[in-house]
Amino acid sequence: MQDETGKRSGYGYDTLRLMARYWNVRFEYIGYDKSWGNMQKMLEYNEIDIGTSIHKTPDLKKIDFSKPIVSNECIYHYQKRKLRFAE
Repeated sequence: MQDETGKRSGYGYDTLRLMARYWNVRFEYIGYDKSWGNMQKMLEYNEIDIGTSIHKTPDLKKIDFSKPIVSNECIYHYQKRKLRFAE
C-alpha cells in the first residue's frame, strides 16, 4: 500500500523489507501506485518479479504462488433473530 505522500506500508511491504535484509539485496518498488489487477498483469508480463497480496484465481495459471505469509478471517457477529437482507 502507498499513501498520497509516497510512504509505503502493509504486510507485503514489511515482508519484502525483511526478505531484502535477509538476502542482502535491494528491491525496486514498482507498481505500488497501480490497481491490484494492473499489478497482476505486470507480474504476468514479467514487468515485475514479485507481487504482494495477489489473490489466486483460476485464470492466473502463469503465476507461481508462495504459501501465505498471514491468514485473515472475517467473522460477522449478529443478534439471534430473523435477519432480512437487501436484494
